[in-house]
Amino acid sequence: MGMGFIISGLVQSENSTAPIANTVVLPQISLCGLFFPIDNYPHWLQQFCSLLPLTLLVDGFRKIALKVPLWRLPIPIGGLVLWTLIIAPLSVRLFKWE
Repeated sequence: MGMGFIISGLVQSENSTAPIANTVVLPQISLCGLFFPIDNYPHWLQQFCSLLPLTLLVDGFRKIALKVPLWRLPIPIGGLVLWTLIIAPLSVRLFKWE
């Protein structure tokens, strides 16, 4: 959601916000491991995918579904907190109500 706020703050036209946001979000959905296992991707793409926020979220949800306690999920939770600390200030700064 923060990425959407950043994109809508950067894009000048209201009509072009949705296509640009979809251009950013669709690859994340495809590469996050939700539909296809990341292990099947080339090594360089696996490293890139492991940094995406949606990958961290999907990995955390998958482990929670397997009844892994939250305290044993430092990488997904820490990664999402780090992404939040990066995205939140940017979205607050760039988004404008107009």
